[in-house]
Amino acid sequence: MQEWRKMALLMEIRLQKNEKRNISSDYHVQYAANHLEKAKDVFMKAMKILWIYIAQWKEK
Repeated sequence: MQEWRKMALLMEIRLQKNEKRNISSDYHVQYAANHLEKAKDVFMKAMKILWIYIAQWKEK
């Protein structure tokens, strides 16, 4: 019975460690997603400026 309790305790500790890793992983995924969204916004603004510049250049 003592061995079973040790095994159960070890399994519980492993589960808690995995949960902490998953939370940390979720945070990093969200952090990366936010930065990608910001990069996309900057890229889209740059493309709009470029298209305006090209349109004005063609008119000349």
